Amino acid sequence: MGAELGHRMHILDLGGSFPGVDGAKVRFEEIASVINSALDLYFPEGCGVDILGKLGRYYVTSAFTLAVSIIAKKEVLLDQPGREEETGSAPKTMAYHLDEGVYGIFNSVLFDNTCPAPVLQKKPSTEQPLHSSSLWGPVVDGCDCVAEGLWLPQLHVGDWLVFENMGAYTVGMGSFLGGTQTCRITYAMSRVAWEALQEQLLPPEQDEDAEGVCKPLSCGWEITDTLCVGPVFTPASIM
Repeated sequence: MGAELGHRMHILDLGGSFPGVDGAKVRFEEIASVINSALDLYFPEGCGVDILGKLGRYYVTSAFTLAVSIIAKKEVLLDQPGREEETGSAPKTMAYHLDEGVYGIFNSVLFDNTCPAPVLQKKPSTEQPLHSSSLWGPVVDGCDCVAEGLWLPQLHVGDWLVFENMGAYTVGMGSFLGGTQTCRITYAMSRVAWEALQEQLLPPEQDEDAEGVCKPLSCGWEITDTLCVGPVFTPASIM
């Protein structure tokens, strides 16, 4: 239609939201295979069309792991008629308030309908009973619900929960609503990756320059007698 009206159609935007985690319903490789087949058929090489793809989510989803702390907890009675007569007590659920919520890093709960699943700081014993639980943000707001319908062991104020694959549309989309602050970011990488970056980004050292210099063993807090300098963290610009 555009070509019939005299408009030169020379850009094809494939969009984004490509999965960046293992275990997704559809793997990125499967999506890429279908896209490539369609491009070969409808937009072969030399057709004059520039093809764009937004791969931000694919690249950064797994780059961040979020750690949040429980700042408050309470028992909430569930209003379920008839259950009290059956069990002898009113059903309850545990509500845990975290130091991050949907108006901050967990905004994807509102905008993408995600269901964050926490990883416990300590693996619970098989003998520990599980309780119906929900996770809430720090804002006193009925919409600041991070997750419901969870079965968790008894947790306490000060305990930490970990959420993996939190790199896409999290930190950059947060707000300061209700006085919440952006969380602190700590960069970490393996020693092998750090050494590879050192080789690429820094000029090679001469033997006389390197003499007497104690190199950091990694970019994180590494407990060793030979670490004679402070921890080095990767600058944000190279992550």
